[in-house]
Amino acid sequence: MPEWVQNFLDVSSHSDHNFASMIWDICMDITMSLFGVTPQTYSNAMWELVAKQLYPYFLGIGAVLLNLFFLTGLIRQSINLRDNMTTEMVIELLIKVIIANFVMVQGLTLMGDILGISSALAEKLKVTSGYSIFANDLDAGAVFFYVIFGLVYIGGATISGISIVLVVLQRFLNVYMCILTAPIALSTWAGGNGLEHTAYAWIKSFLVSSFQIALIALILRLGAMMMNAPDVFNFDGTAMGFVDGFAESFISMITMFFMVAAVKSSSTWLEKTFNLH
Repeated sequence: MPEWVQNFLDVSSHSDHNFASMIWDICMDITMSLFGVTPQTYSNAMWELVAKQLYPYFLGIGAVLLNLFFLTGLIRQSINLRDNMTTEMVIELLIKVIIANFVMVQGLTLMGDILGISSALAEKLKVTSGYSIFANDLDAGAVFFYVIFGLVYIGGATISGISIVLVVLQRFLNVYMCILTAPIALSTWAGGNGLEHTAYAWIKSFLVSSFQIALIALILRLGAMMMNAPDVFNFDGTAMGFVDGFAESFISMITMFFMVAAVKSSSTWLEKTFNLH
């Protein structure tokens, strides 16, 4: 092989890998920096808008709806010809009103504590190093891989990294939406059977949005280990040792793809696994 061809292949493979690794590392650094951040500290201006300006407005709506749903529950029980209205039923509705009122008034504190727990858990689970794209020695197999799949590798690293960052950022928006709609959803608790399912649905949605960040941290930690320790394709010391870089690079690329797929479906996994749907 002419020397200029060998130099071209060597430079091309290194540049493809380095550029893809740079984009992936930047996206992972951004993601890792967000794991320990709570919605309260993500943006002071945003939290000021949510907690101080918009939440009191929604709390007022929830207070009105709380009384409305309580009266609705009483009327439903009183006109129920099959089940006679008893003192126990009225007391049960009053207890639900008290609980719903307490949760609505103390909602920001309670939700803040849960969000703090989830962020602390994500901070503990996140991988602090070793999430870079696998790169051992660039042997003949690796050079061949980057010549054939170089552009796909760069595009895959870019799309996968940005997609993971967007999912994490979207989780913050989902949390803010859950916080603002909490008074309206929890006010249905006072309506008794049927109406209170809305409150339970909100609780499930809030738990999914809160702890999704911890699951994403776990996914990335497991994925980083799979990307950097592919023992299945380790041919060191064998006749195939000079081309095992192709398999290692291919596994690295495939791992990026299923990592972003797992991150995108993290909320669905939580819903199905813990019956939160």
